[in-house]
Amino acid sequence: MSQTLLISDLHLGHPSGLAVLERPAPLERLLSAIEQADRLVLLGDIIELRNSDAPEAMSRAEPVLRAVGRLPGSRELLLIPGNHDRMLIRDWIAARGQELEPDDRAPNDASAALSEVNAWLGGQLQVRYPGAALSPSVWATHGHYLDPLLTPQGPYGFTALGGRRHSARRRAAWYERERPHRTSRMAHVTYHQIREARVSRLMSRALGGQMRAHSVPALRSVIASLGVQAAHVVFGHVHRLGPLGREHWGEFANTGSWYYEPLLVDHAVHENPYWPGGAVWLSDDDTPRPVNLLAGLERHELLPRVR
Repeated sequence: MSQTLLISDLHLGHPSGLAVLERPAPLERLLSAIEQADRLVLLGDIIELRNSDAPEAMSRAEPVLRAVGRLPGSRELLLIPGNHDRMLIRDWIAARGQELEPDDRAPNDASAALSEVNAWLGGQLQVRYPGAALSPSVWATHGHYLDPLLTPQGPYGFTALGGRRHSARRRAAWYERERPHRTSRMAHVTYHQIREARVSRLMSRALGGQMRAHSVPALRSVIASLGVQAAHVVFGHVHRLGPLGREHWGEFANTGSWYYEPLLVDHAVHENPYWPGGAVWLSDDDTPRPVNLLAGLERHELLPRVR
């Protein structure tokens, strides 16, 4: 039985220092899971190249990606960039223009930074954008194309006023033109400030409602407008692993994130859908299976040593 592992939103090199794969215990957990996979899909926002100094972010990402590239055995490696690592293929996207297709193949040397990433991962990286058909029934994308349909945009898919919907065919280039140009709205308050707020459970529940009411419908509109036909769609971007428990998202599954967001997970339990370590497994039946690979790790194993 073949196994595909999808992960997203590692945000390696984020200036907050809250990318958990920069700590040894989470990295060990991930490497162990990858060894069981025949294919690894990096579903965007792997390196934080939007809100930090790019050379510094690349430097901090290098040991993590090299560790992945050194794993024994052979497996297919696929990268589908997101909005925070889009610059890896930015010039290629601009050159494609109106010809950009939903399952386009980019060269793995589309930029000097991408060439480095490819080398760290072993030199066999495949790059697709804005999505990729993983099988006849599964399509994967980072998910940031839902942002233009949410008004106003906010962190993790949050929107207070509803959003725009459309069913007309739109080329991928439309979403590239309409994409938000603002910086990330990840919280930049300190750990100790949030620790006193004790609002993680409330925020998680509120954003769960927003996810069902706005983010999933927006992405469904994107999929329809691009003409993608798939029984299952796996995405990232909103950092919310799922569906979990009794949740029903139709054809969608989300990979969660590997970023410790105090506002969402402080004073929470491992079952919180925003807990770092989210992933989706696909096996031969093509049914996405969301899992948390860091369940059981304690906060001190996820957080930077110095706060």
